[in-house]
Amino acid sequence: MTDPLRLSIVIPALDEASTLPSLLDDLYSQQRGLSLEIIVVDGGSRDDTVAECQDWARRTGATLRVLQTHAGRGHQMNWGAHHASADVLLFLHADSRLSSADWLNASLAGFEQSLDRAPGGRIAAHHPLRFGAGNRGDSVAYFYFAAKSALNLPEAINGDQGLWISKRYFRELGGFDESLPYMEDARLARKIFVTGRWVTLPDVLVTSPRRFESQGLARRQFVNGLLRLFDAAQCAAYFVLARDAYNRQSAASRLKVLPFVAAAHRCVWQGGLRAGLRRSWRLATVIAQQCWQPFFFIDVIAARRRGLPPRGVAPRWLNRYQRFVSPVMRSRIAIFGVALALVITLGIGRIAALVAESVGFNTTAGNDTSMDVHTTDHSTKEETAHK
Repeated sequence: MTDPLRLSIVIPALDEASTLPSLLDDLYSQQRGLSLEIIVVDGGSRDDTVAECQDWARRTGATLRVLQTHAGRGHQMNWGAHHASADVLLFLHADSRLSSADWLNASLAGFEQSLDRAPGGRIAAHHPLRFGAGNRGDSVAYFYFAAKSALNLPEAINGDQGLWISKRYFRELGGFDESLPYMEDARLARKIFVTGRWVTLPDVLVTSPRRFESQGLARRQFVNGLLRLFDAAQCAAYFVLARDAYNRQSAASRLKVLPFVAAAHRCVWQGGLRAGLRRSWRLATVIAQQCWQPFFFIDVIAARRRGLPPRGVAPRWLNRYQRFVSPVMRSRIAIFGVALALVITLGIGRIAALVAESVGFNTTAGNDTSMDVHTTDHSTKEETAHK
């Protein structure tokens, strides 16, 4: 009699023939004594992703389920979870790597212990990150992102950190939001903050910096920040304008940020002055809640100078912020100041975009060919991409 499955691992993939086999090898090397299933959900790859999976299964003799559906990372992960057999789910990105020889067993044991202590099983877990080899893998920016990934704070948890969750709680949350080709991880993370609790598991998950380096680290993070900001503030119109910024692209590999700033300006003031003021206030409220990041950055710099790893950051300035500054940032006066600064900044960005276009400078966003998922919008039948 076979043991019941303890874990189902769901991996969404699109054109990941060069990266996915390495992750599968990591998982295969650690499944001894562990009853699990690996589910790869392909979103219509145009490379050899499916063939590579089939070859890997024949070569190793491992059980691997390959599901095929339409593109959209949220949909792909929901589809994989629907077909999963185990009570515990682990969602991983295709370019992830495990950092230790006992990563899978130790992480599952840690999550199950946390699950047993969680009221109603409403708990989810993620991993601190380490960035893989890259041109700037030792930069202070990557150090900061790795240190921040260990925190259980709003807007600090992303899909590339892995997601451990019970199937029951996942279904209770309604799964991933499929309405956009991106932001599914941020939206689910916010639901978990409201309805349950996050846990950081100790073992590091390695992620690839390939997209940051191909598109520009600062540019990619800036655009990601705008997307997360407008999503958290529930300004859905921005994603229509942002999609247009993506679609009006040249074949350049570097993202151009001015179109996204101009789209943000247009979104804020859609519907007139009163609507614009309401949106500005909502956006400013979200920004004010994220003002802990400069304080944590000071902690990161101090740890890096002392030669400590990202997990060794002592949050002294972050704790001071939460104790003394956070109450101030929740005040109406502080939010008004943030809103004023936001309006001025977006206005300057809009003017800069108009000036650049008037002199013939290419401000359209670079074609984001390395994004994870391509999805089809049913109203326009246009293909859009997401990070």
